[in-house]
Amino acid sequence: MDEPMTEPQEDFEEQIKAETVNLSQSLVGSVQAEMARLNQTAVQSLAANEMEVRQSIADRVAAQDLDIQVGAVLSAQAGTLNLSQGLAGFMQANDVVMNNSQAVAVYAQSVDMTETQAGLVVANQVQGGPVHTAILLAGKVEGPVETVLDTPRAALFGLVTGVTIGLVMFATRLLSRRRG
Repeated sequence: MDEPMTEPQEDFEEQIKAETVNLSQSLVGSVQAEMARLNQTAVQSLAANEMEVRQSIADRVAAQDLDIQVGAVLSAQAGTLNLSQGLAGFMQANDVVMNNSQAVAVYAQSVDMTETQAGLVVANQVQGGPVHTAILLAGKVEGPVETVLDTPRAALFGLVTGVTIGLVMFATRLLSRRRG
């Protein structure tokens, strides 16, 4: 009688805590370390002082120094964040450097973007270029930027929207008083 065939299963490590962690071709629940290096690895949660992510994916990442090369991160918090040829959902950092990458939202003190696309960028200073973003809210911008909504347009949009909503509400109250 033939034995039933089973699919090979990859080893899943639930949690790793160590001073230095080097992972390659792994599937891990969470990693906590001073220094973490990942290569072709999938991780749900990462926390480290210094982190290098190469051809890997992660859900939540927190690090002082974070370097992502050809990887994807859903949510990242860092002091310094370098994203090269990568994808990111939401990034929050003091300093962000993005090169040939894409992000949904970036919130930082300083952002340096080269050949990068982002949905929303909120920063004190943005430089580089060309920067392609849907919404840009920045105190200072240096370099060519292609945006749908920048800081002055956002303020104007908010003002016009507020006045329009106020007028509609005022007109609705007047009409309801006359009918009542």
